[in-house]
This record gives sequence, structure tokens and C-alpha cells, in this order.
Amino acid sequence: MVLKVPLGIAREAYNKMLGEFPVARGFTFNEIEIEGVKAEYGQPPEAIPGRVVLFLHGGGYVLGCAKSYRAIASEVAARLKSAVLIPDYRLAPEHPFPAALEDASKSYRWLLAKGYAPEGIVVVGDSAGGGLTLCMLQALREVGIAMPAAAAVMSPWTDLELTGQTMTSKAGVDEMLTPEALGKMARSYLENTPSRWPTASPLYGDLRGFPPLLIQVGSEEILLEDSVRLAGLAGAAQVQVRLSIWPGMFHIFQVFSSRLDTAREALDEMGKFLSARLKK
Repeated sequence: MVLKVPLGIAREAYNKMLGEFPVARGFTFNEIEIEGVKAEYGQPPEAIPGRVVLFLHGGGYVLGCAKSYRAIASEVAARLKSAVLIPDYRLAPEHPFPAALEDASKSYRWLLAKGYAPEGIVVVGDSAGGGLTLCMLQALREVGIAMPAAAAVMSPWTDLELTGQTMTSKAGVDEMLTPEALGKMARSYLENTPSRWPTASPLYGDLRGFPPLLIQVGSEEILLEDSVRLAGLAGAAQVQVRLSIWPGMFHIFQVFSSRLDTAREALDEMGKFLSARLKK
């Protein structure tokens, strides 16, 4: 993910890589639009009415699209027998902070307007999408919007100031991310926003009142400390939190569920955690 090529080429390569993974069996997707925000909405044939996953994709706020994330989002939703909504939130540098946050929040409010009850909604995000999940929950809470039933984040990017000690201690084993690449992405997204702004870097925010939270991360990634510190912050805020560190695993390994047993096991864990907290 090191941006050593023009951004347009990097985006195309990233989307092509993720788009090669298969969508969960039986899933169908349709492209929709939510007040100017394009999105992918899908469901399995056995979908339970009233259940939906809001999936916020990763890509460092500069890469990724809803369509390329159909596979991993459908795998999560299939385990819940639920529908899934993947918003195509605006990307930096064309659209810096708070564009992604605004689009994510708009998507959650759209689900409520469509009749989904908060207890029937779960939010899932990977990498920057994991950080965005936490930022969105803060923003929703501040304006009095009801929280979803639960949230799950995979290798969340929670500290855009890059202060975690694993930024250096894991740099020699992380084959997907580098501090340099993350720094470039952070600058593109933040523009003039301070890197410790709570709704950009949720590690510096207030998690009080958050729903139950599952954090999954690989042991071999520079963002490991972002998850460890997040779990401590959540626990101190009296949030029901589970930190799951997967030995030997790399950044967002769950996207390889069609090829990797460990990825399927992690998604199974996520499915059980979220299902237990959704309305019956």
C-alpha cells in the first residue's frame, strides 16, 4: 500500500486486488445513492428482516471503493444473515476531513430513516474504515442519535499522529504498511486538521456510551498498538470491549477468507460477537 505510484494507479490496483475475492454465496448487490453518496446495498437469500451491517471500507482515506469491498462485507453479513450497506464515502486528497465522516454519518442516518432500528444495526470497518467507525460513533452520540447494537473493527487506524510503539518495532515484519505511507495518507486526509482531532484520530476521543466493541488485529502489523491502546481506552470508558490479537497475522488478513483458514475463523468470531448483540 506504499504510495510510490500516482494515486490513480494505486487506486486502480487496490480495487482490482480486492475485487478478485469472491462474494459470499447467494449474495446480490445493487448500486444505490444516498443524498449524493453512492453505495452498494446487498443481502443474502436468507436475510433476517430488520438486520443490517453498515460496512465502512479501508484504504487510508485515499483508496478503496464500495464495489471492491463487496467480498469481505458480504462474508461478514452472511454470518449474521443480514443485509449490508457499503457507502462510497468521498476520498482524500480531493475531499479531506471531514468528508468521509459526513458521508458515513449520512449513511447511518439513512438506515434509520429506512426503518432499521438501532438494535438491528451493526457497524464494521477495516483499517481506516475501523477508525472511521469510531469517529462516526462519536459524532452520532454528540448529536443524540441512538447507537447501533454493536461495532467491530479490523486493524483500526486510530492514531493519525502515528505515535504507537509498533510503528517502529513491527516495521521490519509488516509487509503491507509503512509509517511513511501512513504519514502521507494522514496528511492527505487531515489537510489543516490537527492529527489529534478526536473525530479524525479516535484514540484521542471520548468513547463513553459506545456499544459493545470487538477489535481484531494481527500480531505482525505496525498498527497493532493502535488496537491495544484503543481497547484500554474503551475499557476505561466502561465500554464492553474484546481485543482479539491473531498470532502471525498481517494487516486486514480477514479479506483473505476464501484462501486462509485463520481469516475464516476471525470472521466466525466476529459473526458470533455481533449476532449475540443484534435484536432477535
